[in-house]
Amino acid sequence: MVKKKCGLKNPMNTRSNQQLLFGHALTHTGKFQMEQGIGSAKCEHERLVKKMEERGMKHKSPFKPRVKRVRRK
Repeated sequence: MVKKKCGLKNPMNTRSNQQLLFGHALTHTGKFQMEQGIGSAKCEHERLVKKMEERGMKHKSPFKPRVKRVRRK
């Protein structure tokens, strides 16, 4: 099985449940999404949700882009 890379220079730390939950919350913020890009943020969110489910945690917050795309002329 090949692990999918999200394109982040520094992926979220998931050693403890607290770090995992904090990282997951960050993926929902507009600042994180703007800095990392929507695609990378969504990929990281999916990775963290998978870790949460592996640890028996429930997940009810779907990923929503918080950054509006700007049209370039």
